[in-house]
Amino acid sequence: MLNGLRRYYTSKGISAEHFNCPHQASCRAISKDFVTAREAFVGSEYEKGTLPRLLFVSIDASSDHPGRRPVDRTLAHMRLWEENGQSPPNGCDVDLLPKNLHWYRTHEFAHGILSPAAASRGIGPFRLQDVHRYFAHTNSAKCKDAARASVQGPALVFDNCRSFIAPEVKLLQPEVLVTQGDWGHRSIDGQIPLEQTVVWRGHPEYSFELLRIDERPVLRFKLFHPRRFGPFNRQRREAYTWYFRVAAAFLKAGSDAAVAASREA
Repeated sequence: MLNGLRRYYTSKGISAEHFNCPHQASCRAISKDFVTAREAFVGSEYEKGTLPRLLFVSIDASSDHPGRRPVDRTLAHMRLWEENGQSPPNGCDVDLLPKNLHWYRTHEFAHGILSPAAASRGIGPFRLQDVHRYFAHTNSAKCKDAARASVQGPALVFDNCRSFIAPEVKLLQPEVLVTQGDWGHRSIDGQIPLEQTVVWRGHPEYSFELLRIDERPVLRFKLFHPRRFGPFNRQRREAYTWYFRVAAAFLKAGSDAAVAASREA
């Protein structure tokens, strides 16, 4: 999997260590402090397929994390930083992450999705602190204007990157795909065949989609980004239990079971 991703990144010019993106001139022109591409985080157990593969696609990075040197932005270093058990800024200790920000909430959602599968496969205790080994994450904008810090980048950056995302997702072979924030959603909308959309209790903002990647069914959820504090917290409070039930049914018995579970009170 990682070798395929490396070849893909290099072929498109978005490799961390061999950056040669065809869009870089236009992105640099609107950036005050341009930082080149960051590759995906792919958990070690995600790569092995120990549990169902859960992939997150979010917006751009919130900073130049985990470093500006190209070697610090590779697949290998992203995994090392995330899984080495150290405290920030040298690693990811989930207990020390800010509880209302994106990365903690991503771990939290992953834990809710994957816990039933972990229990059924005898993986335990399945702690929140360990869940990052079982999911993957990528950004819908590969580069970053570090001068904007946690402020989202301009539309042009996301538009320039959009063609890169769906092929990357296909190489990552998810069974559950979660897009976070508007640009995360747009990177997938219309790019992967859609078979069905199911809406929760008539609420159009809470739904799931059944996609198809290489003849495999894929369950997709659209989440508000935690930066949208009010809508995100409403979704978390009102819909997450439903999402977890749907995902558990899908991962156990497939698309029809997910649709049936979505109708339960």
